[in-house]
Amino acid sequence: MAQVSPSSARPGMTVNEMIQLIENAPPGPWPAGWASWPNVNEAHRVMARRFADSLKPSRHPYPEDRGIVIAGGGLKYFPSVWVCIHLIRHLGCKLPIQLWYLGDSESDPYMNIYEDGCLNHFASCASMPPKLEQDTPCQVLCGWESKPYIMLHLPFAQASSVPRY
Repeated sequence: MAQVSPSSARPGMTVNEMIQLIENAPPGPWPAGWASWPNVNEAHRVMARRFADSLKPSRHPYPEDRGIVIAGGGLKYFPSVWVCIHLIRHLGCKLPIQLWYLGDSESDPYMNIYEDGCLNHFASCASMPPKLEQDTPCQVLCGWESKPYIMLHLPFAQASSVPRY
């Protein structure tokens, strides 16, 4: 396949051409205003329908009705996550909290102390599997891009999400 680039997107492309470009272009800048093009919007609708149709039935009944989800980790973000979780508990919230992080890339000895120690009294921790990008291809897996994956794998029937730190 020829080298593709987000900058090659054009308003006149067919929906299938746009889908191919979205699925194969490396991360990079897209043309100004591309998100409002009708072919781009329809391409995303088609891709979302395909993805929804490919989902398998829920792996089990949800063990919890409601809960709070926080995505964040690593030395840069974990202190804010820790404070957030402790404030939620300090304010009296008893909902279960699940902290998701990106595996080894966001895990470090200091964070592991909290997972194995005092944090597990306030929240559970879940690491995204190392082969996630093979099972669920994505161009970027950090920040908001991790939330759809997280929402598909939660133990809660209903979840509130805290912004990713």
